[in-house]
Amino acid sequence: MRSLFWFTGGISLSLVLLPVWFPWVLTPVANRYGLQFAAYERMGWNRFALTGVYGNWAGTRLKIQRVESDLPVSWLWWRLHAGTNRPALLWVSNGELIIGESKTTASTEAPGSMDGTMNQIFDTGQRLRQWLPSASLTNCTIEIISNRVTISNAHWRSGRLQASIQSPISGGQIQLAAQFGGNFALELAAKYEAYHASLLAGFARQTDGWHAR
Repeated sequence: MRSLFWFTGGISLSLVLLPVWFPWVLTPVANRYGLQFAAYERMGWNRFALTGVYGNWAGTRLKIQRVESDLPVSWLWWRLHAGTNRPALLWVSNGELIIGESKTTASTEAPGSMDGTMNQIFDTGQRLRQWLPSASLTNCTIEIISNRVTISNAHWRSGRLQASIQSPISGGQIQLAAQFGGNFALELAAKYEAYHASLLAGFARQTDGWHAR
């Protein structure tokens, strides 16, 4: 009985002091996955911020000026209560992701099928829906083999994505919206103000592949 008391007390104390010892654990874990950061900032007892985040993996580089996130315990709590109206669990500001051409797949790997691409998009959305209930991005860019896209802002909550993007090739803002359903359904909407164009499409995954509906 006494052992159970001390064990429970130790766990409770560790959780209470999580904001104090979490930075010491985060650094080696981040380094294990190829990530580094310049500074850690404690934001109260349930949130923290990182500045100067950097990662480099075989032709892919990541730079983020500032990241704010909930601590793991708070993250788990809000993951189980994703419907509540609260600030994003993860907030990324002034980020840059550069994906170069892979030497091993540049000329030998055939392009993926439409069904394969849709499966990747849907599966990624479902994983995010499960583990990341809400997130926001501001002033971020993605460059894939010299093709650059600017994301002015993006908001993700409970399987719904809303974003404003801009490409230097086309110019003008494109408003995007996507809804990931739980029954193998995906809805997409896009609005291009510069050309007064819009798109609304729905897709469903069936036994023989994806079909528009």
